[in-house]
Amino acid sequence: MMSGSIESHDVSHNSSPPERYALVGGILNTIVQGCEDGSSSLGSEHSDPTQSLGYIRQLQATVDALLGCANLEQIVTLGQSGLSLSQRDLDYLCSPLLDRLFTRPTAPLPAESNADRAVQPRLVEIESNRLVLPAGPDAIYSIFCNAANSFEGLTTLKYFVNRGLSVNCLGFVVGDEVLSVRKRSALQVACWYNQVDIADFLLQAGAEVDTVAVEAAYHEDGRMVSLLCRHGMDTNASFLSPVSSSSKPLSLAVEMGLVRVAQILIENGADLNGERGFPLRHACVHGLVRMVRLLFRYPGLNVDLFTDQNLRAVIVAGHLDVLVCLQELAPHRTWLGAGVPLEAEFVRSALIPRRLDVLKYCLRQGCRASVNSSIALYDALHYGLIESAECLLEHGADPLDLEPAGGRTLLHKACTSGTDIQLLCRMVRHLTVVTDEQFVASCALPNFAVFNSIVDIVRPRLLADRPMLQRGLTSACKASALQNAGYLVELGADVTWQNNEALLALASSAERSISISLDQFARNQSSVIRGLSPGAIHDLYAAAIAANVEFMFALHDNGAPVPSRLRELLTSACTFGQDRVVQLLMSLGAKSSEPSPIAAAIDK
Repeated sequence: MMSGSIESHDVSHNSSPPERYALVGGILNTIVQGCEDGSSSLGSEHSDPTQSLGYIRQLQATVDALLGCANLEQIVTLGQSGLSLSQRDLDYLCSPLLDRLFTRPTAPLPAESNADRAVQPRLVEIESNRLVLPAGPDAIYSIFCNAANSFEGLTTLKYFVNRGLSVNCLGFVVGDEVLSVRKRSALQVACWYNQVDIADFLLQAGAEVDTVAVEAAYHEDGRMVSLLCRHGMDTNASFLSPVSSSSKPLSLAVEMGLVRVAQILIENGADLNGERGFPLRHACVHGLVRMVRLLFRYPGLNVDLFTDQNLRAVIVAGHLDVLVCLQELAPHRTWLGAGVPLEAEFVRSALIPRRLDVLKYCLRQGCRASVNSSIALYDALHYGLIESAECLLEHGADPLDLEPAGGRTLLHKACTSGTDIQLLCRMVRHLTVVTDEQFVASCALPNFAVFNSIVDIVRPRLLADRPMLQRGLTSACKASALQNAGYLVELGADVTWQNNEALLALASSAERSISISLDQFARNQSSVIRGLSPGAIHDLYAAAIAANVEFMFALHDNGAPVPSRLRELLTSACTFGQDRVVQLLMSLGAKSSEPSPIAAAIDK
């Protein structure tokens, strides 16, 4: 059929699609050159060389129409009716130039969304099952765009462009899930595959630099972005990216961590502070130290856009290297230290990444462990961060500061939350100054050893300050910390101080102490109890009926006088359903024949 150089073109199905795309122009040019020098047999039935060459020129001029056909039947019809080609020539064109040019995709080509095309393309399949292409002009456009994915496709691209095909036409792309979502331009494909030479050719041929091409151009070496910038890319254009939260070229480069691309964009006019400081903010929060250093190289960077909340996010992420970098590159700004607006939040946030080095760095920079009532120590105890708690104690956190909700001390929280005994000892060891209020709160501690250590610190003051000692006793009784209360009595506290304030606190305590401790405390105070007036016992019984009934029986067992106003107490016991108390009161003289208390209780 053909001889000479034409036979050297391998268009077998073993070659890759880009190679087959590239052979189109080469085969056609070889046909023409072979006819001009007589080495080709195609058209040899014409005796006149001029007619033979004219025949080949006519053949070349109709290649666009042939490649635009959807299947072999259309090609045969076109060739026989409009070109008068012989069957031999049709066989040659259909087989190596079309059938072997394409491979059938593993799945049908994707249909376009309504946003791109109102009518979905009709897919046409030939009988040999080797070719699946969209009907009409989409076929030639798809060939053109797919040729841009490798350097071997440059010949095909030049062939079509030289014959008038629009360089900005859109076609279907196969072989990539991202690109195949919708139709793409050849420049977009070239940018995606980082084919700089092909992109350069397309740009010189008039390809438009759109936002899709810009986003596809982001490669680590930066050559494609540099090329687009030379061809007029707007480095501050906004675009919507389906895979990114940013909408500016520089922001996208920072988000992708492409330092070289970011540098090229900045040097070509990209706004360092775009999107309210997104580049610096994102680089810091994601630990991109090289990117941070790049941004600080340019004097236009506005560090004030980096807020304290942004710095907190860096601490939460545990990026110690970024914190050091910021301090180094912008020493004029107070990043961390005592008195900064978010000092307490910085220290608390340093616990989140569970990196002790981040916490130590914040404290070395001047942040106080004791800020906001040692709130960071509360967090460390709450989450069981033993090493962090020890670090905070070493830097001044006060174990006797109150919890955020108030009431209990942090030391109390440690005692009741199963904190390691070694940490408790360290907390006590770091106690140096105990205020009056802290002592009173500490009297409620459930750990006597810890309480005793605090008493040792304030003992000289206690002996000279009777009111503080009495307040401590009341606090211990209210918490039913009876071992602490007994020790304070040994130091001189009086349970009858200010109308039996401590005993009333114990009677109304919602805390439940071990009965042995309660009995022992009452037994130790039996002489005092026996000396109380009937009115005082009434008040204690009345409080105990509503809260701490066991204390009422402990008072009775240790010689408490008969209370006054038994009828009133009996009514109260009936109201609260305290059967044992009713029996006790009746044994003390409350008459069961007096129906009014019972009746009143029942009526209620």
